[in-house]
Amino acid sequence: NDIFQNSTVGYPSYSRLDDKILFTFDDAGTLEVATINLQANDKTLPIPGSGVVLLTGAQKGVWFQTGNRIFTATKELNNTQSISLFPQPAMDEIRIASTPIEADRNFKISDFTGSVILSGNVNKSGSITISTLTPGIYVLETIGKNGRHEVAKFVKQ
Repeated sequence: NDIFQNSTVGYPSYSRLDDKILFTFDDAGTLEVATINLQANDKTLPIPGSGVVLLTGAQKGVWFQTGNRIFTATKELNNTQSISLFPQPAMDEIRIASTPIEADRNFKISDFTGSVILSGNVNKSGSITISTLTPGIYVLETIGKNGRHEVAKFVKQ
């Protein structure tokens, strides 16, 4: 539905309660940030005449909310050490710089949300194939038989 007639690209942002939209509009060449109230039974229909200009000469407003966020469970890693990885950024393979490489060392690679993307065993040369990863920033965690954790960030190109 049309919420507000506009002649510029809009970047709408719903309020926390989904009862208003914050948006940019062009008023004869001047960008303004405004809000408009939405109908309670249909969030795609505005309440006529409820538009209010908040800022003149501004654009791309965003609603923010202060509050508490519940994150997924985390664990404290005791006996954790940082390790060095090379090359940085990496293309197809990342290598652990520590020597010697402990036999039967497992690894997990997680993305920035904490989701495990790749896991397996570190080979004897200390290298891990990462060619299947998409470009981005990752965290490598290695876990030895003795319970020792080693952690490092790396960039995949």
